[in-house]
Amino acid sequence: MHDELSTSTEYADLKDELAQMRGEIEKLRHEELLQGDEIRALKAEVRSYQDELRVLNGKVQKVEDQALQEASAFGYERIKTWDLAAHRDRPVVNALLCLTGLITDRTIYPDLYGVSPDTMKRWKDVPEMIEITNFHASLQSEGRLTKDFRVPFDRLVEMGKTFVSSIEKTLSGPDKLYSTLKR
Repeated sequence: MHDELSTSTEYADLKDELAQMRGEIEKLRHEELLQGDEIRALKAEVRSYQDELRVLNGKVQKVEDQALQEASAFGYERIKTWDLAAHRDRPVVNALLCLTGLITDRTIYPDLYGVSPDTMKRWKDVPEMIEITNFHASLQSEGRLTKDFRVPFDRLVEMGKTFVSSIEKTLSGPDKLYSTLKR
């Protein structure tokens, strides 16, 4: 009987242990289901973010395209070649860069400074003309150039073109060295 009792106790213990294992297996299965649900939810969230990124990339592309179209209205090549604000305060240097071919777009120089690079080269020793062309560039690059400034400026430029520097006077003396150098 004692053997029967110990066997039934062992049997009951094994049965309890088996029930406990089944409970733990059930918990693990439940956790696996929860983790599977969480993985599916995370995958759905990733897909949602990817869709949102695609939409945002499309919007960015549209904005970039629109900016390029607007820039072309202002002369995209000119904007790429010259940053108007960066070239202020250097009319003589920029004129020389244009004349030596280091700046290839020579059309922007007159738009910015109001005179040709050749004219600025002649005026390199005339601080007043450098100053006024520099002021023209500031107004132009800020979009504040008005007719009220432009008309007197153009008259001053025309008068300035008749200016002969003291160096030119010296060089154009009796031996006409200036005319030889000018060719």
